[in-house]
Amino acid sequence: MSKFTDAECKKIQKLSLNFEQVHSYATLEIKGKFIKNVHEFFHRKIKRNPDTQWIFDRFKEHLNYRFPDNIANLSPEVSYNVYPKGCNLDKHIDAEKQPDVVYICGVLLNGDFTGGEFVLYNPEEVLDYPVGTIYDLDVSSRIHEIKKVISGERISLVLFLSKEQLGIKETLI
Repeated sequence: MSKFTDAECKKIQKLSLNFEQVHSYATLEIKGKFIKNVHEFFHRKIKRNPDTQWIFDRFKEHLNYRFPDNIANLSPEVSYNVYPKGCNLDKHIDAEKQPDVVYICGVLLNGDFTGGEFVLYNPEEVLDYPVGTIYDLDVSSRIHEIKKVISGERISLVLFLSKEQLGIKETLI
């Protein structure tokens, strides 16, 4: 598996400050009840430019084993996500909001938090990769969520990919 070093993970966190912060709202659990749109988390769209190209190149290198014709390194942006204490991301399927998305490449950039597990369903499994390890998943039809962060903040980087970016050619039958 491909990996970002600890120093590279910290560098990405610093680079993210150069990009606009976008606020999103997550679900907050209070006394066993879930209240939507209460607790804020944020993300930044890290744009591909000469200072960030190495990040996109690393994702491309990682995907080469499965998708040798991928052009992930030409993606326009990657999502930098921060979930503070108390936040989670509800169960969802990425393709429902982004129909072109069929695959993701991601990496956890820090480990100084508790909770915040990345859970996949059907079948259920918890992704528990070490900090810096790049993972990839077919999320076009798979439900997944980020569980509530208990302490600290969970920081990750996610690259959303289409068939075209993966180098998958449409076949006609």
